[in-house]
Amino acid sequence: MLYYVQFAQLKGARHHAFEFSKLLSFIFLQLKNFFHKLNIEEGDLQHLSIEDILSFIQKEIDIPEIKQKIDRNRKLKGVASTIRLPELIRSTDDFYVIPHIASKPNFFFGMMMKCN
Repeated sequence: MLYYVQFAQLKGARHHAFEFSKLLSFIFLQLKNFFHKLNIEEGDLQHLSIEDILSFIQKEIDIPEIKQKIDRNRKLKGVASTIRLPELIRSTDDFYVIPHIASKPNFFFGMMMKCN
């Protein structure tokens, strides 16, 4: 009997997780279609927060402001990608900044290489 109750709970939990995932997919598809009509592509939506999207839908901000947020957040993503973070941050010692190394050609002989 206990096995049956546990199995039924697990089956119910899986069903609810599936329905929740299906609903999220539907919401994302609707958002993608809505913003596509405004010439904002799917890839740009990843640079907006939920608050930005809700503010736009509630007409608190307009399209130029949304596009500014997308541009600003795209640049911030570039900065953020240069920092590696561990799973657990305990102090500032856990941050590691990847140094940017500018590469320069080095010409120490007078020959030219050619590939066929």
